[in-house]
Amino acid sequence: MFGAHRMPVSMRVSYECDSKAGFCYGLMYGSTISYFTYVALKNLSASDQVVKLLYLASFFGATATIFWTRWFQTFRKLPLVVWTKGVARALLLLLPLATGAPMFAAIVFAFWTIELMASPAYSSIMKEVYLDSHRGLAMGYVRVHVCLGQILGALFSGFILHEQGTPDRPSLWDRLPSVIAPGPHNFDKIVPFGVAAGLVGLVFFHRLHQWSDQGDFTAKSTEPHLLRPILALLRDLPALRYAQIALSLLGLSNLMCMCLYPVYQVEVFNIRYEQVAVLTAVASVCGITSYYVFGSIVDRRNLLAWHAWTFMLFMAATVCYLVTETFAGLVVATMCQGLGSGGWDLVRNNFLIRVAPHHRPQPVFTLDLFLMGLRGVAAPFLAFWLCRTFSFQLVFWINLVVGAGGCAAFLWMGRRYTDGRPAPRPPHAGAPRRP
Repeated sequence: MFGAHRMPVSMRVSYECDSKAGFCYGLMYGSTISYFTYVALKNLSASDQVVKLLYLASFFGATATIFWTRWFQTFRKLPLVVWTKGVARALLLLLPLATGAPMFAAIVFAFWTIELMASPAYSSIMKEVYLDSHRGLAMGYVRVHVCLGQILGALFSGFILHEQGTPDRPSLWDRLPSVIAPGPHNFDKIVPFGVAAGLVGLVFFHRLHQWSDQGDFTAKSTEPHLLRPILALLRDLPALRYAQIALSLLGLSNLMCMCLYPVYQVEVFNIRYEQVAVLTAVASVCGITSYYVFGSIVDRRNLLAWHAWTFMLFMAATVCYLVTETFAGLVVATMCQGLGSGGWDLVRNNFLIRVAPHHRPQPVFTLDLFLMGLRGVAAPFLAFWLCRTFSFQLVFWINLVVGAGGCAAFLWMGRRYTDGRPAPRPPHAGAPRRP
């Protein structure tokens, strides 16, 4: 797999398994998940309430993780991740059976709730399977494979969804038999492919336990996961406390914009499915670039300060939506989003892994998911109320103003606290060899 030669020998095979799993997940995401909102709007005539449910589904799942952790501590981490995600991905086979937007949203809601159940365990596995000196590099390259899968999956699904036959002259895809009962959209041709890719990815991910010697992440967790000790982390870790306050403000304003972008594209630009495929592919290509660049530098940078630099790319995307009147402007905005999302993902996750105590890492990830879920649940309600009462532009301006303040706060934290700074590289690790 790409980048394996830059990894230490002790984690190389685990990296290859993780990369294959990421590529398969990208195929599933690009072919199915990235089209949820568009299918609901264009084929099922979804209302604003249904669109809000689709958007907040993943954030509700993130919020609920804090309630599962007490029960899940009795399970081994790796099998827990594999089985919960496997059940969630199999649920997507019910999507073609949805006869209306509410049923479609309910299936998506159930999918995200189960898919994210074991996310703290997944983050803990990443802390244990990769060396501190190469974790950012490995995670960045794994996400490059995810983006490559998204490109292929999005183009495949965009072509199928765009193919519309007539009773007298059916399209090629209309002639193919449905694996499951046909629905009011071409998802009956796409979903089985996406689900199969997602399940194959879990097979690769499950092989991690055979190769890694960086930690026993197949063992049961003995950490307390009650609400009180999790929230106590905000008191014990000042850098985490202030970072979460800034993240809450930045995340809320940016999520408000992101949940409106698809609606804005449909209502203002009347975007077509093939254009959705183009935007998804552009975002993935920019994500590949972002993950490659940031993956090579996050292990050597102050991640508190770099939160600000990556968020400025999201602000640039918002500026594009404010001023553009053509599809080309949407492409530029999507490029900024893709570049920003890759950097933000690596910076945020590696900061959490870096600041998490070695003896109890999972509570930090659970706390972050819980707060992120709260932001995500609130964002669509605020966004739709503001855009329907006032305008889309007001939400975009709010993101720019709040973003400027949040970026200044992160730059200040980067100078004040050492928690986000890289640890000294161990003598045996050395610098990764250039390709």
